[in-house]
Amino acid sequence: MELIDKHRGAIKLRLYVEENFYIQAYYNMITGTTNFVAIIGNQRIFGRDCGQDGWHRHPFDDPDSHDCSSEGRKGVTLTNFLEELQEIIEKENLL
Repeated sequence: MELIDKHRGAIKLRLYVEENFYIQAYYNMITGTTNFVAIIGNQRIFGRDCGQDGWHRHPFDDPDSHDCSSEGRKGVTLTNFLEELQEIIEKENLL
């Protein structure tokens, strides 16, 4: 784990799976912003974000898109995100 940034009310962490595969988590208590993203080789492969408009998902099959379906808008914890990512890793044989 690496602490990327920390300031009053906000924190950003990286959890390394491998050298070029990591999970980044960001939380800002003041704005209510939460971001979880899985990155391989500097490219997002999956993510979940929460901002002023609520949650949305960046699905594995199109990580640049915003999935605002009922499933995409579901709020998640870091543990939930890691569970979703584990399913993707196993299904897509990423490790």
